[in-house]
Formats: sequence, C-alpha cells, structure tokens
Amino acid sequence: MKQISIPSWIVMMLLCGRCFAEDPMDERATQLAVALGLPTAPVARASTAKLFAVSDTIKAGELQLKQKKITASQTGSVIDIDVLDPNGKLVASARILECSSFDAARHALLLRLVLNSMGMESLIQKYELLAGEAGDFCIVEKTFDKTARKYTADPAMIHFVRGNTVVSLYSGEKDKDIRATAKVLDAVLSEVSGAEQSEGK
Repeated sequence: MKQISIPSWIVMMLLCGRCFAEDPMDERATQLAVALGLPTAPVARASTAKLFAVSDTIKAGELQLKQKKITASQTGSVIDIDVLDPNGKLVASARILECSSFDAARHALLLRLVLNSMGMESLIQKYELLAGEAGDFCIVEKTFDKTARKYTADPAMIHFVRGNTVVSLYSGEKDKDIRATAKVLDAVLSEVSGAEQSEGK
C-alpha cells in the first residue's frame, strides 16, 4: 500500500487546533477580571441611540456632551464624544460602546484593557477597581511612578460599564481627575437605562 505523506505544517495545525480555536486574549481577560474582582450580575440595558436622537449635543448638568462620530463594530455601535465645560473647553474625550448585554459589555472592556504586550503581572498592577464610582463597576488606570517605583492610580483615565454600555473616558488635561465627569456621564446613561425599563413594562 502506498503511504501518503502529510506536510508537517498540516500536522502542526491539527495538533495545535485548540490554540487556534481559543483566543489567548480571552484568557488574559478572564485572569484580569478575577484579579480585579469584577461583578458578574446582569443589570439594566441602555440604548445609546437615544442619547443623540434629537441633537448631536446634549446637556448634562453644567457639562455638554458633543457627538463627534458614530461607527459600527462587530460588538456594537461606537460613539465618540467630547465633554465640554460651559465655556466650550474640552474636559474629556469618551468612547461609548453599546453591546448586546452586560456580560458582552464587561468582556468587551476587558479585551480593550488586555490587548497589549504587557505581562500578566504588570497588567494586573496597571488597573484598579474603584468602589462607589461611576457605572455598575469602574476601573481606573494606574501609571508607574519611577521615583516610588510602584503603580499609582491616575484618575485621568477611567473605564466603566453601565448596563450593556462600555465607557472609556480620558481627561483633556494631563493628570486631571475626571471621576466627577465620569459620574455625570454615568447619570445620563442611567437615565436612558431607566427610560428603557419603563418602556419595557
């Protein structure tokens, strides 16, 4: 009987099929979620489509939220906005992603945070879960203090999940604390979420 020779690269692909089937970033996301102690309970949905349904600029307390652009992704719709003070000065920039569920939003944020070449130990040190802040949970980025040789919280970069939406917020000024701004934006999303629930009854 004639022997059939299978190219070695095909053999390797068959043997390593599991490696191709599983995204290593998913494993990194899971490890980060466990390390930070992120919540998993489902919560209310929100529709970002209603945020700028009437105008590309809406008022949020003393701040204004101005829509820059909206795009579609595999995960959901993405809205880029500028947060402006009463004088029109940039306070922060935000990217809002609407997903299909809380779990999808949670996973999307985690993937955004782990999509880099940092080692897992350093990655876990880079982020901190903040209690009592914006969203169903809120994560602040940390920067490495070369003098103290440790990571310290930098509230100029904040990420949070509210319902099925992911928000990444970046200060318009270096080292400016934008936790209050995050809460204002969260209040807007919470209001939309409440409206969604009322309409669903």
